[in-house]
Amino acid sequence: MNLLRLQAESKEALLSALQQAGAMVEDILGETEDLFPRWDETCQVVVLGTLTKATGVMLQDDDGNEYPECITVEGYHANVLTTEEAIMSALEPITVYPDTPLVKFSGVE
Repeated sequence: MNLLRLQAESKEALLSALQQAGAMVEDILGETEDLFPRWDETCQVVVLGTLTKATGVMLQDDDGNEYPECITVEGYHANVLTTEEAIMSALEPITVYPDTPLVKFSGVE
């Protein structure tokens, strides 16, 4: 399986790219016209949405509890595992290669 990390400018842009790439499927129960991320033997899609990351600065709440300051990572995100060349090619324009990924697939990395 090949791992793709995706970042689009908006939720709509990400879902549109996934749909055009064939990484979304119709409701198998036929209860809705919505599309859903694929999860099968050749393509597994996890839509992550908006991500945040710690800045390294610790803050304190009113009770004195410390917590990390976080900032929003630009864009709307998804991770895709696939063996399908057509999907990899179609998603290349929104594929990113972070030095330190914020979300990983268990057992893959």
